[in-house]
Amino acid sequence: MSTYLIHVKSSSTGIWTVQPEDREVPLSEHTTETEAENAAIERASAFDDASVVIHDRYARVRVVRPGGAGMRRRR
Repeated sequence: MSTYLIHVKSSSTGIWTVQPEDREVPLSEHTTETEAENAAIERASAFDDASVVIHDRYARVRVVRPGGAGMRRRR
């Protein structure tokens, strides 16, 4: 069983999208990275094994895994 991935990315116009790996179009769009990240984490928490991959504006990537009382972050 593999980990289900949900990506958070910024568009060239500054809109942040939440896009699960199995969808061709974004699940939602947000005006801030924080809003998009929270929406992606909420979505990921519905799955047994899911991670949120956050792509920031500087081409850095970090992975967040929802879990228990809080979040576990990996770099």
